[in-house]
Amino acid sequence: MVKLLLVVVLLLLGLAGVGSSAVVTRALEHKTPMSAVQQEKRIGPTPLPHWYWRWVKWRLGEGYAKGHQLAPGLRPTRAPRQIPDWAWERLHFFLLARTESALGATGRGKGHHPTTTTGTTTTTTTSTTTTGTTTTGTTTTTGTTTTTPSGGGTYDEAIAYTQTRPSFRPTRTVYVTSASQLLAAISNLQPGDLVKATASFTVSNSTSSALIIKNRLSAPAEIDLTGVKIVYTGTSQLDGVHIGNAENLYIFGGDISTSDTGGVCLRVYGSQHVLWWGFNLHDCGATGFQAQAVGGPVDHDDFQGTIWKVGQNLAWDPHTEKGTGLHGANLWDANQTGAFTNNRFAFYAHDIPVGACVEYGNSQGVATGDVLYLKCVNATKVALTQTGGNALQIWGNIDNTTKATLDVKYLEGDNLQGFAYRDAGLSSGTDGSGIHIDYGRASNTNQNPRYAGQNPWQHQFHEVYYDAQPAP
Repeated sequence: MVKLLLVVVLLLLGLAGVGSSAVVTRALEHKTPMSAVQQEKRIGPTPLPHWYWRWVKWRLGEGYAKGHQLAPGLRPTRAPRQIPDWAWERLHFFLLARTESALGATGRGKGHHPTTTTGTTTTTTTSTTTTGTTTTGTTTTTGTTTTTPSGGGTYDEAIAYTQTRPSFRPTRTVYVTSASQLLAAISNLQPGDLVKATASFTVSNSTSSALIIKNRLSAPAEIDLTGVKIVYTGTSQLDGVHIGNAENLYIFGGDISTSDTGGVCLRVYGSQHVLWWGFNLHDCGATGFQAQAVGGPVDHDDFQGTIWKVGQNLAWDPHTEKGTGLHGANLWDANQTGAFTNNRFAFYAHDIPVGACVEYGNSQGVATGDVLYLKCVNATKVALTQTGGNALQIWGNIDNTTKATLDVKYLEGDNLQGFAYRDAGLSSGTDGSGIHIDYGRASNTNQNPRYAGQNPWQHQFHEVYYDAQPAP
């Protein structure tokens, strides 16, 4: 019987001819992306040096270092003075694996579910295929998602909206497998296009920003950068990705770096209706993520990603106390007069050695309707004269009418040299009652002796706290 089955299988494969090749191709196109655990295991030497896991426990305040996170006297003696890049990257995926595990538990019915999602409709159709491009008639669409405030839970639960991509009907699909193909697809991007990376590759440049996106479209196009690395490799203050007043884009994934020497990893100079979820910013010479109303307003944008190991080139900081002017994310800022309105930002910022995890503010222009979700872990800048080590710090007038506005849906700060929320940068006379902290949790904060003993939640401008611990 076994021999007979083998004969039948071989005959079927022989008769299939070109069809079998198509089957293999489709199977390869739909292979499952690696999980964080799988990516973690691929990083670093084999076997791992003995100091690595002890260093991880020391950084996280676990195991032998429980309750003594980053205590200088407990740092592993065998750990090198300068921790190699592979260790930081492996630690990053180790933490992401924990997040995936928590999300898995939530998906199995554990914990709080803050998102209500309507049904999904799938329509399968035939398509006409050319080299690298598929022109599609009717396509797969998903239902709309309604998000309600979490009122608690975890950061991952609070940003569960990112698990359901917006509805999108591509009219043309362009598959890319190399940097040159991706750059060409973006250069020729049209409304309705889906540009999808089907292989892992790196986009790099040493003389200009590695990737420049300035498409202004009348309707959305989607770019899927899953598996793509974008790296500026030069020594100038240039960006990994530069968005220049783009409009109507959905972007997903992407690993972005400026090699510790360059400038901002992901810079937004004006943009409207641009959504980018799931980016990973690290080894940034300057700030990790920066959005400013330069060249156009920043309006109805939606950015979500992970940020770590930023501010590696202090020469880019114009502040007197170097390191205090570089941040995980810097929103609005730099006295720009353009509007900064109706945007949503969600960042998991960890191991931030400079400035704040997020800085938000300005003294010109208008900023209203902005929403922030932030998880900040290990903000280690010890500022001597200026400020640093804060999860979220605010400055300026915010909307230039003396009333500051920002809806902080979720704010978690752990192991901070500074405050969970710091408002001392707001201008005198500013009304902060338009700043709402819906849900806030602070632990191991105010470690800088300048801030010791102070409440981690400042509220001298009458900010509104709905649920914050410890109590403001």
